[in-house]
Amino acid sequence: MSVFQTQLPTLGVGALKPREEPNHRSSAKEINLTPSTDFYKKLALDCSGQQVAVDLFLLSGQYSDLASLGCISQCSAGSICYYPSYHHQHNPDQVQKLQKEVQRYLTWKIGFEAVMRIWCTKLWTGLSLPV
Repeated sequence: MSVFQTQLPTLGVGALKPREEPNHRSSAKEINLTPSTDFYKKLALDCSGQQVAVDLFLLSGQYSDLASLGCISQCSAGSICYYPSYHHQHNPDQVQKLQKEVQRYLTWKIGFEAVMRIWCTKLWTGLSLPV
C-alpha cells in the first residue's frame, strides 16, 4: 500500500496532535522520539498479518510526527520516504527527488510469498568461528 501524506492526520481514530513547540525547536525532548499513540503500530501489525506492506511518502512543509507515523512502515516491512520542507514551487530539488524515487518505487522488482528452506545434518551444532 502506498501512502502519500501532506499533513498530520487530525481526524478519526488515528488523529495526531502537533507535539512540537514552535518557540523551543532547538531543545531536545526525548518524549518526541517515541510514538504518541500505538494506533499505527497496531494497524501495521494487522497489515502484516494480511501480508500488506505500507510504504509512506511524507511530503510536508510542516511538522510531521515521524515517530508515530513511521511505525506503520517499520512494523509492516514497508519503507519511509521523507521530504522535509516540500513545496512543489519553492523547492524544485525536492520535487525532482520525489519524481526519481516514485519512478524507482513503481519499477521495483518485488517477490511475493517467498519461502526459504534450510537443511542441515543432525550433527550440525551451529556456526563456529575461530577466535
